[in-house]
Amino acid sequence: MVTTLLHPAERRRIEARIPPAADHEVVLRPLGSAVLDPTAVGPFRELIVTSTDPKFFPALVADLKRSDWRALLDVMRRRRVGDDGLLELNPPLHKRTQVALFEAVCRRPGAPRLDAKQITGSGLVVRRLSSGRRQAWIKVGGRVAGWQSASEAADYDPDPKQRRTSHKANAAIRQAIAERKGISDDAAEDVTQLFVLPPEVCEARGKTILFGVIPVVSSETAEGPGPSIDFGSLDATDRQEIVDHFSSYLKERASTPMPRAGAALDPKWNVLTDPRDDSGNPDPQMKAFGVFLHQALSELDLFGSSAASQRLAASFATIRLPLAKDGYGNVTQDTDAASFLRDAMRLLLDATPQTVGLAPGAPTASAQMPLEWPTIDSSTGSELTAAALDCLSSQHARLSPSQPRYDGDANRYQVKGFIRLKGHGECPERIVWSGYSEPFRIVPWWDGEGPGVKINLPSMDKLRQLKPNVSFAIPPKIGKVLSGDLSKVLDGEDPGGIELGWLCSFSIPIITLCAFIVLHIFLGLLNIVFWWMLWFKICIPIPKSKSGG
Repeated sequence: MVTTLLHPAERRRIEARIPPAADHEVVLRPLGSAVLDPTAVGPFRELIVTSTDPKFFPALVADLKRSDWRALLDVMRRRRVGDDGLLELNPPLHKRTQVALFEAVCRRPGAPRLDAKQITGSGLVVRRLSSGRRQAWIKVGGRVAGWQSASEAADYDPDPKQRRTSHKANAAIRQAIAERKGISDDAAEDVTQLFVLPPEVCEARGKTILFGVIPVVSSETAEGPGPSIDFGSLDATDRQEIVDHFSSYLKERASTPMPRAGAALDPKWNVLTDPRDDSGNPDPQMKAFGVFLHQALSELDLFGSSAASQRLAASFATIRLPLAKDGYGNVTQDTDAASFLRDAMRLLLDATPQTVGLAPGAPTASAQMPLEWPTIDSSTGSELTAAALDCLSSQHARLSPSQPRYDGDANRYQVKGFIRLKGHGECPERIVWSGYSEPFRIVPWWDGEGPGVKINLPSMDKLRQLKPNVSFAIPPKIGKVLSGDLSKVLDGEDPGGIELGWLCSFSIPIITLCAFIVLHIFLGLLNIVFWWMLWFKICIPIPKSKSGG
């Protein structure tokens, strides 16, 4: 056979006279749907089914082979709905499997099935609804970026490798769009694979059916800290609630005498738990000062390395605290509030005297309680409050844990599927998307519907037969506590005892039995407060077998 090579100009002239080949339109829609344009309608209630069978796949195959398959699927749809009418999906712990069912058809009268051989790839994505927009779980170069804005383009492919091998002429446009969204063109959306059901099932139904298990749990977390809160930009009500929570030392206030004014700071004052005055009576003023110290240290990270902490410390450094006055009431000695608070945290909270840098035998450095906390005007008070709010924002950003993929019981999600179709000639592969499922939430692990897991407890007459089957390696410090006087531990004293490590063996059934008895006792006690026994604990009598133990 002889092949004639045409000049490009001649080829273009001939192609212009030939009618273009009709595009083979394909639709991916929920199984059993009659919709031929799933991207224009929806969301679809029939897309998700829930199986309670431990072996859901054989059960699903058997159901789809039956003549009443539509009725069987209807029973499996919307198995659990919240009070607000929203679909609820269960984690695997609840012995439920949620499956998305699709069929691929040609957009022709009668919607004939698509030849499964034309499908080169398929998948399912989960999108999160946030402020009216959809977000996709994104990874970039193996790094988990977390929930990012999702692309709704009809030709969008979640696999960056596929995006780079198709639509080459649009590479620059795709790159510009990706940069504007703040997402790399290498961003890959997490995809769960779809599978074509066995040929005998597809033949029985006369449809090309695809299924995928909807992922509702994940151990993945976005790298870096989770979303932070700007406490300074909260709405007026929420901001005021936070400000009310702050100690009065962080706000505008009148001049106030300090408790134990002029005395050297002493850890024995017990400012956090039960401070007492010289007469042994409760000292609420000292208690309020202790609460302020704890708040400044733990919540605001005063004297921390962040810019917000340094700003708050600098604000306190401008406040002068009188330490001594002459007979006319003139201040003869003072200190700045920042230096005093640093010493107060060390001595009253940490209970550690300043010994670093001191020569052996030198007297320990101490600090003195000021005579009063001076008047804080509105300008300085506003500055302290604003700095404290910034410290909260900084602390939240630092301490906020990484964002889990499925976080928050109230979050709503949707799923949609796609298939990739073979290309022909110079036409590349193309992707076809389904419409979205109805929105759903994922119920928490503790909100199961049963049946519960049964645990057999040993009978009392067989306890001696139980042998230790678990060992605890106890370090010397804990061993000393356990072998000493526990009452001394409660009083903060050395419990005594021998400082040795121990290896202790126990029986797991015995531990379970002891825990069950203690639980039963406390349930009864706390029922007086919570009145939860009717729904928290359900016991039914069962006949004891006469043939065995």
